[in-house]
Amino acid sequence: MFIRKLGLVAALLVVGLVPATPALAAQAPAASAASAASAVTEASASSAAPAGFAAATTWYIEGYYDQLTCLDRGSFGQSSGWWISYYCEPDYGGDINRYRLWVEVQGSSTGPCSTAGHVYLVNGSTLYFSGYEGDYRNGIATTSVPAGYAVIALGGNGIKPKTAPQFKLQLNGVDVPGHSWTVSSAGGNCVSNQVLKTLSLQAGQTYTLKGHYTAGNGNVIDETVVYIQAH
Repeated sequence: MFIRKLGLVAALLVVGLVPATPALAAQAPAASAASAASAVTEASASSAAPAGFAAATTWYIEGYYDQLTCLDRGSFGQSSGWWISYYCEPDYGGDINRYRLWVEVQGSSTGPCSTAGHVYLVNGSTLYFSGYEGDYRNGIATTSVPAGYAVIALGGNGIKPKTAPQFKLQLNGVDVPGHSWTVSSAGGNCVSNQVLKTLSLQAGQTYTLKGHYTAGNGNVIDETVVYIQAH
């Protein structure tokens, strides 16, 4: 059993308190490019709980572990009062032997930032990002670029101030030489401004863009951002 408290998680998914897994996200309509673009700059606000009611809770990824460590750490953290509840989820889009430890805490989990952490690629006028802090709620899209030479933009939001997201391109799980970048550091607004980067790719190949960043809440995230097909 790789997921603890599945019933609780399913209930929270219904009311939108925990991000959907990729399997559930696949059942929802795909987000438009316009809505994806607005998600990068739009603040996510949480209202205060009315008097007499418990404060709202949020879920976030505490870390990545093997299955046994994930379950042990989740249980220990709950019994120690570090979080209210937890569950372990396979790292969809990443290492199949690695699990995400989702934890539930009171209040906002975005730290000093107004939105959860995410990094993205802009190709032409379309923005691509797979989700927030490794939850893959948008799924992993595929974009196409010309072989030989192409220009893209990379950036992020919900990034811990004074830290810089990193990106790298992989082909069949191997880093592509000359295609690893550290982009601009986030300012006090948690925004890593877009920077232009050039690609030199082989026709007929599909590459994977990986992102590595520290979110405003301190979570260190490794995720697949988008697939890039060269034609």
